[in-house]
Amino acid sequence: MLPEKELIRREYTVRDMRLPSGTKLTRKSLLRWLCLSLGLISPDESRQSILPIMDAFLSLQLSGASPTVAELAEKSGQPEKAVRYHMARLVALGLVGEKKRRFSFKPDSTSDTLNLQKSFSEHYAKSLVASLSSIQDALAELQQLYEA
Repeated sequence: MLPEKELIRREYTVRDMRLPSGTKLTRKSLLRWLCLSLGLISPDESRQSILPIMDAFLSLQLSGASPTVAELAEKSGQPEKAVRYHMARLVALGLVGEKKRRFSFKPDSTSDTLNLQKSFSEHYAKSLVASLSSIQDALAELQQLYEA
């Protein structure tokens, strides 16, 4: 039996969601939409501590700061334990890096400055291409086994 859990490098949820014009009216609506589309929260989820944490993180990052857990907790009003949990999830996804206990979004490969659109697109595209390559290899092997 394969140690399946050990084979998983990362797990992504990306939802194909409409972006209604009403959602674009407030930062809170856009943050919720983003967290839903990236699988950071589930539809109808009541626990939403990620939203003020992500709001604080984006605010600090886009003003040039790489915040600590304590700074994010203070700005978001969330307990440090919740901040650590959510930041660890973002790090595990590969979207965020941690250096000297400070967090920052990983920039795209073409720039040293942060461009969220390019950074997210590049990260997810690389991951998807790698996953699809492995799936294609498995399908080719399966096809050969079934045709034999």
